[in-house]
Amino acid sequence: MKRPEVLGDVPLWILTLRAYTIALKNLENMPKAKKEQHLKVILEGWSTVMLYACIAFKEIIEKREIQLGSVKFKFDLPKDIDARVVRIIFLHIPIVISDIVRRDLGSEKLAVQLRNENLASTLSDLFLQTSVYADLKLDEYLKQLKALKGNYVLDNGDRICMMRAWGADHVRSAKSCLHRR
Repeated sequence: MKRPEVLGDVPLWILTLRAYTIALKNLENMPKAKKEQHLKVILEGWSTVMLYACIAFKEIIEKREIQLGSVKFKFDLPKDIDARVVRIIFLHIPIVISDIVRRDLGSEKLAVQLRNENLASTLSDLFLQTSVYADLKLDEYLKQLKALKGNYVLDNGDRICMMRAWGADHVRSAKSCLHRR
């Protein structure tokens, strides 16, 4: 049986990013600084995937279709789709991306690098970094959540998204860390 061929630049780019992510997790004899450099690039890559997924979502809602490479997808959405449903679907984009990152990158081997405060250059990068750190329940992960809250004023949608991304056993902790200022 032959493996199906991956078509288009976007799927190949995501497949390559996943391979890079998994490779970093499994590399052991690499200096800390070099691992941090690679981790920074990986977080930026997944943040970019998150951004493009949000842009694609907007296109799908507005035009009811999207073209990825040579394939055109048409969506049969109701004309009067409930805004709450759209918002819930939209809020799941970072959740899905952070879940992929956690599964592909999540390892105690990267605990030192994930603690680095200077690793993330954007809020999206920081969200992914903190999500992996909290999901692994590494030492003082609640401090990481509080630090994220301290650096950014989060609206209700961000809080819902972050609490959902960190899973049911983090909800109570996240709620206490992410209350409105």
